[in-house]
Amino acid sequence: MKGKCKYSKLVNAYLDGELPKKKVGKFKAHLQECSICQNELRRINTLNGFLSKYKTEEMPRTAYKEILKETGEVKKHLKTIVLFHKISKISVAASIVLAFVAGILVSNKTFASNSDTTNIEFADNSFYEYLDLGE
Repeated sequence: MKGKCKYSKLVNAYLDGELPKKKVGKFKAHLQECSICQNELRRINTLNGFLSKYKTEEMPRTAYKEILKETGEVKKHLKTIVLFHKISKISVAASIVLAFVAGILVSNKTFASNSDTTNIEFADNSFYEYLDLGE
């Protein structure tokens, strides 16, 4: 068999004993015929054998405490940053609303107190006539 096998993903589950019992028999039969899955099985077994040579060491208890302490400080710092962003968004929104309301109040007061400014005057010549582009 050349190329890829759709069952090669099951090799790791088979080796770890995670393959459902219903599929184990079918996979064993497939494994006897499929060179791709056989090669994958050999590759994973080789890797597992290599990794088993290394012993795992317990992490010192002080390291656990230090990690928990550091992550707690990071969480506090992140909460402060999130709170700052929320406050800044609220202040920007409040500034926009305030500017809008102030603009309305100023324009109402300005136009209401001076009746001469409410008249719109147009020039005799248009912009096109000024540039000699008109008719």
